[in-house]
Amino acid sequence: MNLESPPDQAQKVSIPWRIYAFIGTVALLVALTMGYSLLIGNRMTTRYTPMIDAAMEIRLEATTAHLWLEEIISGDQYVDTATVWQHLDAAKWYANAMLEGGENPEGTFIPLEEPELHDKITEVLRLIKDFRVVAEERISAKEGAAPGTDVDQRFHALFTSFLQLSDEVETRLQQLIRADLRWFHRVQVILIFITLGLAVFAGFVLHRFERQRGKDFLALRRTSEHLEKEINKRKKTEEVVKKALETTETILQGMPIGVMVISRDKRIRRVNDTALRMMGAAREDVVGKICYQSMCPAQEGQCPVWDLGNPLDNSEKVLLDSSGTQIPILKTALPMVLDGEEVLLEAFVDITERKEAENRLKEYARKLASSNKALTRAIDEAENATHAKSEFLAKMSHELRTPLNSVIGFANVLLKNKNQTLQEKELDYLERIYTSGEVLLELINDVLDLSKIEAKKLALELSSVSLDKVVQDTLTQLEIQVRDKEVKLLAELPAEIKPFEADEFKLKEVLTNLLGNAIKFTEKGSITVAVITDPATHRPERIEVQDTGIGIPPDRLSLIFEAFQQVDSSTSRKYAGTGLGLTISRSLCDLMGYQLTVSSEEGKGSTFSIILTEGKVEQAAQA
Repeated sequence: MNLESPPDQAQKVSIPWRIYAFIGTVALLVALTMGYSLLIGNRMTTRYTPMIDAAMEIRLEATTAHLWLEEIISGDQYVDTATVWQHLDAAKWYANAMLEGGENPEGTFIPLEEPELHDKITEVLRLIKDFRVVAEERISAKEGAAPGTDVDQRFHALFTSFLQLSDEVETRLQQLIRADLRWFHRVQVILIFITLGLAVFAGFVLHRFERQRGKDFLALRRTSEHLEKEINKRKKTEEVVKKALETTETILQGMPIGVMVISRDKRIRRVNDTALRMMGAAREDVVGKICYQSMCPAQEGQCPVWDLGNPLDNSEKVLLDSSGTQIPILKTALPMVLDGEEVLLEAFVDITERKEAENRLKEYARKLASSNKALTRAIDEAENATHAKSEFLAKMSHELRTPLNSVIGFANVLLKNKNQTLQEKELDYLERIYTSGEVLLELINDVLDLSKIEAKKLALELSSVSLDKVVQDTLTQLEIQVRDKEVKLLAELPAEIKPFEADEFKLKEVLTNLLGNAIKFTEKGSITVAVITDPATHRPERIEVQDTGIGIPPDRLSLIFEAFQQVDSSTSRKYAGTGLGLTISRSLCDLMGYQLTVSSEEGKGSTFSIILTEGKVEQAAQA
């Protein structure tokens, strides 16, 4: 270690880079202040000067048009009206340039994004347009445009308004200029104060630096004495390191993984005992040989680290034992420097058992893939069969509805018995035909709806839905069904329900099905529709249909949403129905991204809940 004398080191103490940074920052702020001044000046020149010129040109061109028009009306001097329109068009062009930008030989006009100025210029454009219309009226009716007439008064009123508005435009431009100048002066003062502050600070730091140099000189002397002690400690440390290396060598030889050290010329320099046992060879038979004679024989000239330049290699290779048999290994090769020489450290483990296990797993995977293909084919065939069934039901239901509507219609005509030719027994038969036809038509319609849902032929039509109105309309529609029952239809609605995106028709159909079911199975008591909303956003989160009917046995709860299933499944059911209403309702909820759940207690009633998951209906519509 080269130790310089304290005076030599003291002479090398230089001004810290932070001092130069402070000085550079001060210079930069000065340049920034000047640049900002030039920028503001250029802004005034390029933005405001053309706009002020344009405002003056608008006033000048309109005033000139007004004077020429007065000459035409008075008849003192003949002037072509085209000259008047030319001046008005020029005023209009300048106004448009102030709004949207433009360019002419006088300069480039950059519009100012200032709402008040924009509104005033827009009003100027409107006054120019009205001014031209009234001017044309005055020219076309000179005699009727004498002083004091309506046309003359409107003409002068418009021109007076135009002059006043032009003054307001010029005044607003001057206000904007003064505002920019005030901002410029504030920023300039701030930059000047920052510059002065940094300059003072830099001087203070320089003063502190000079004082510190003296202290550093004394510190360097103490450091020199300290280094001498450190050198002695280093010698002792080297002895400790030597012993540690010997310990490391012992550990290396006893490690349960193979280790080799490969030199730059690809010769094996060191090898541990584990590697020798794996190879079944003596140390003298391995050390000094080319590495390809013992490891990776197929990669001669293609070493990932030495030949291909990779920083690290971690891959599966083969190791050759003394008989030439290949042993599969997992090897990690890492370049490093040992004793000043660049070497490659290779560590590896025998993976023969793992390779055998992998081969067994590959065979299992092949068999599993074959089974998966067969299962996929079976699933596709089942889906095709389901789709064919839905298509068949949809087509057959459609074909059945046409003749059935005719049967119901003719039965209804005969029931009226206009000629009084049918007996009471015959009318009873007709009533049965009509009722049975209505039930069959309801069944066919339900089957058709269910088949459309299964065939994925129903599309969502989203709109903004007011849920309170949907609930009230549905209850009003079903009031007739509880007229002869001791049942009340009730609604529990919050004071505020925020409209939300949904398919109103399908949501109302689900609500109608649930209420119809509740009415059917409730002889007395009440049926309540409750809407639960988010307290913060007032968005509806859940719709509940609660009844005091017969309830649902626990063993039937899991079946009621299946097709053609009812609570009472006996042949002599008391309650009529197709058993498709709840199936269709759940399918429609699934289509809209909602959830339909049920809770019930036999003999006390049931509660059906529509959970309106936010965002799901939009995703379902996009799908």
